[in-house]
Amino acid sequence: GLDVTSGQPVTWAHGLTWDTPTLSWAEVGDAVAVISAAISRLPAYLVLIDEDGDDIALIKCLTLPKVVSSAEGYSIVYDIRTGFGDGAGSKCRFVALSFGGRNAPNTKPFQRYLVPSEVEFPNGEQRLGPFPVNLDLKKTIREFFTVSLLIGE
Repeated sequence: GLDVTSGQPVTWAHGLTWDTPTLSWAEVGDAVAVISAAISRLPAYLVLIDEDGDDIALIKCLTLPKVVSSAEGYSIVYDIRTGFGDGAGSKCRFVALSFGGRNAPNTKPFQRYLVPSEVEFPNGEQRLGPFPVNLDLKKTIREFFTVSLLIGE
């Protein structure tokens, strides 16, 4: 689980934060549901980060995220997987969830595992994390991640 109320504010690409003055969710029956639905439609990447805080890679989600209702609010569930050999030899010590990216101009389409130079953030990056992990990426192992982003009141 991830509690964004304890982290950095999530913003729209054009700079509106959820607490922007004059932006009201009062007219919405379930503002948390609307916010969850909006965030679930943003392209997301899992960022693998080494012990020095440098990005190893950004991985596109394997499937469309699922929005699941719970007593605490709504969880956006992302499934992410590396391929065999992706990042082999790297030591991943942190992960983060990144929004606002797209393939850089010379990046092949439909790649899921991207080195940092293959992703650009034209309107700036919104990143949740980093969060500690301890993974040694290997040639013959695929890592599978499930990230649950809780949107609550």
